[in-house]
Amino acid sequence: MNPDAEPGHLVLAVRRTDRWGDTGLAVFLPCPVDTDCPGPAWAPVESLADLHSVAVGDLDAHPRIACAVHGLPNA
Repeated sequence: MNPDAEPGHLVLAVRRTDRWGDTGLAVFLPCPVDTDCPGPAWAPVESLADLHSVAVGDLDAHPRIACAVHGLPNA
């Protein structure tokens, strides 16, 4: 999780999604593998519905959450 983020705030990031320079949005989330993990984890955000799902906690265990330390949970 981003240590500079205020509780209750979403942190969005613009991420490069492939080697051709395509970009997408991602939101920072807690690590799905280890609650004490210091690394950032993120999930792709493709719609306003995705943002709403993040805000209400529905994406906390989503399989597309990638952690910088652990990678994808099922990888």
